[in-house]
Amino acid sequence: MGTVKFRKCPACGAVFECHSQTGNRCWCMDVVLSENQLEYIKINYDGCLCPQCLTALATSNKLEKRAKYYFEVLREIVP
Repeated sequence: MGTVKFRKCPACGAVFECHSQTGNRCWCMDVVLSENQLEYIKINYDGCLCPQCLTALATSNKLEKRAKYYFEVLREIVP
């Protein structure tokens, strides 16, 4: 089993705990994201988001629309 890692959020700069490599369930696995939101994160950020930013993205209709736009545009550009 690995140890808890501290990561810096690429969106806001906050430092947070990441449990993804500890063998335990990470907090981020409980945040429900759409396929479009996941694509938006992959396109716009390098690495994991902190709990506050990930939750804000998951609950924001505005960001869901933006994520959907990016996802649809990229599907047309990149096969």
